[in-house]
Amino acid sequence: MEQKTRRTHQTRITKEKANVSVDKKRRMDLEQLKVFRGPFTASEQVDLYIQKGNINKHTNIDRLYPEVRYSRDTSLSVPKTSDILG
Repeated sequence: MEQKTRRTHQTRITKEKANVSVDKKRRMDLEQLKVFRGPFTASEQVDLYIQKGNINKHTNIDRLYPEVRYSRDTSLSVPKTSDILG
């Protein structure tokens, strides 16, 4: 019984560490996105961003990669493993 309790405790600690790691990454992504005037909140904003077209590939990657990751980590209605947030 003591081993089961110990394993349960270790599992809880591991999950807490993983949650802290995800929260840290989420905060860092948000801070990075604030440099770009915050994360997109509507599909129209994404369309407008893409239509501008005067942004180089490196800037696009700097913006869109954390954008997708932030969306995946904060979405309540779409599972993290969804192909939508690939």
